[in-house]
Amino acid sequence: METKQEEPTTAMEYLALLKLKHAEWDKLLKAEQERPSPDSFLVAQYKKHKLSIKDEIDQLEKSLFK
Repeated sequence: METKQEEPTTAMEYLALLKLKHAEWDKLLKAEQERPSPDSFLVAQYKKHKLSIKDEIDQLEKSLFK
């Protein structure tokens, strides 16, 4: 799933990267939840990753757009 990307050079680029990662985790989560027998452990892990990224997005946005 990980693609090789250049390191972000600005806070705005990093924010955009975080939003992309959040969307990727959301896509994985939805796909797992739509399976006939979703793996509850994977669902919990995907939600945990999404929340962690969302928290980082929120903190960065607060610091950038105060």
